[in-house]
Amino acid sequence: MKPLRTAILGCGDFANKTAENIAAMPERLELVAFCDIDLQHARAFAQKYAQGAKTYTDFHPMLDEVKPDLLVICLPPFGHSDEVEAAAQRGIHILIEKPIALGSAQAWKMVEAAEAAKIKTQVGFMFRSGQPSRN
Repeated sequence: MKPLRTAILGCGDFANKTAENIAAMPERLELVAFCDIDLQHARAFAQKYAQGAKTYTDFHPMLDEVKPDLLVICLPPFGHSDEVEAAAQRGIHILIEKPIALGSAQAWKMVEAAEAAKIKTQVGFMFRSGQPSRN
């Protein structure tokens, strides 16, 4: 089986562990593109995790030009717009970190788009096994 061509949307601090894990599974996943509103962040991720990967500041052209099999969304919930719907319309599977939205109306739009496109989706929870904070 060929590795899934994978793009990461959002190249902030939180995405580092995700990119590291994906890069560690080259037989299953291939990092092909990174997108961030700060192009330098996307370029830094490409340099660190997948030299030769394309970099973008807008995910729409990334989805159209790179045509990934999987989009990993590493944006904070307040930064979500139409990325799930855009990926679903193109038949791209999605891994998104929780929470997927700030409100149920937006969350249901995401669910409906994914179901209509019959794509696979997964909601990640990076700190599932971590120790509670004592702040």
